[in-house]
Amino acid sequence: MLPGCLGSPRSPGSVASPLRIRQLLPSAFGRVEGERGEHVERKRSGVVIAVLAAWSLFTGLFASPMLAGASGLSPTSAQLAAEVASGLHQQALTAAEAAQLLGAPGDFSWSNYPTLESKDTGSTCSTTFHCVYGDVTSSKVVVLFGDSHALMWLPALAPLAAADHERLVVLWLGLCPAAQVSVYFADVDDPYVCNTWRSAMERLIVGLHPSLVLLADKSSDEPSANGSHVTASVWQRGMGATIAALRTPTTKVAVLGDAPTFAKSVPVCLSMHPTSLQRCTVRFDDPATRGLSGAEAAAAGAGGARYINTESWFCAHDQCPAIIGGTIAYVDSNHVSFAYAQQLSGALGTALAGLMGPS
Repeated sequence: MLPGCLGSPRSPGSVASPLRIRQLLPSAFGRVEGERGEHVERKRSGVVIAVLAAWSLFTGLFASPMLAGASGLSPTSAQLAAEVASGLHQQALTAAEAAQLLGAPGDFSWSNYPTLESKDTGSTCSTTFHCVYGDVTSSKVVVLFGDSHALMWLPALAPLAAADHERLVVLWLGLCPAAQVSVYFADVDDPYVCNTWRSAMERLIVGLHPSLVLLADKSSDEPSANGSHVTASVWQRGMGATIAALRTPTTKVAVLGDAPTFAKSVPVCLSMHPTSLQRCTVRFDDPATRGLSGAEAAAAGAGGARYINTESWFCAHDQCPAIIGGTIAYVDSNHVSFAYAQQLSGALGTALAGLMGPS
């Protein structure tokens, strides 16, 4: 059962016309973030996946598939590290993993939490009441703030909020980072629409007086106005500015490091190489894979925030497998799957010790 969510009539906690923000980015929401050309790849891979599924069913390879983690148990950090290391040596899809592959490209957080993308909110949560989880009546508030890479952590974070009797408020807009950087979209009416949205969200957060704000963003390939990408120094300053805007004597801030970025959609790669999975592994020491994690860590350290290094949840020995513990860990080239994010609740809880739970 999904963690509780709260829906209520509009209140003064809302931002004017969140749908207008969504409408300003029509082309952006028509694709998955950061995936150039993957629509064609996915279309082609659909044939491969269908053939793989038909072959598996014909041979009786998976009569009763079950997603990893269906028991509801979340592995410890040590168990997770062992599963990651084991994934580096796996050669071929198992029967259950082949079954998962059919639904993997759609296993986004927003597909499993309907309030995250609705007719009322569009592809955003820009109010303090539309996307609320955990103990929805609690006076102790935790905020998850950022782009879709914040949203992908919700399956891990929501159970922690529920167990700790904290109200979890999600504020997100696809393609718009929490870091105070001016990402640029040339094909919309307001190329800097993210700046407007971010400023409004920061005011909402300050008004909530949360005990914790958790910042999480896609930290690679953010577009800048000069046609290139946001640099590490700009990203560090921007993340530092957001931390400074939100951190107070009663509000702690943590920065959640990003997941690895793959060269192509992981489900596409797995469908093309079902018996040679190591062809889908990427190296974390590749700057294209790790993004601007170093800049985020530096900003957190300088600003008095906690940086949560997530590398060991995805990679071992500088290598990052596509399948971890029997679960396809990604829905595309850069978003963690709902199924795998659920497995990270224990590790995330350990990383947030002292920031969430009894004070």
